[in-house]
Amino acid sequence: VGFGGFAIPFVRGRDLPVAEIEVGQIAGIVTAKLGASLVNSRMGDIPQNVDFELKGSLTKAFLTLNGI
Repeated sequence: VGFGGFAIPFVRGRDLPVAEIEVGQIAGIVTAKLGASLVNSRMGDIPQNVDFELKGSLTKAFLTLNGI
């Protein structure tokens, strides 16, 4: 079908920041953060709204393979 994306806020105050659609429904987990100061020192600009998406079928295959 193609690729998709959506914007949702990340909830802080846990071991890992997570993206919740509704209470208890996790849509994503932050696993890394882009070093804004490092990028600024090398590129002369601060990155904004950096996203990474995976194709739904790839995500589903990964979850199935790992019994999730």
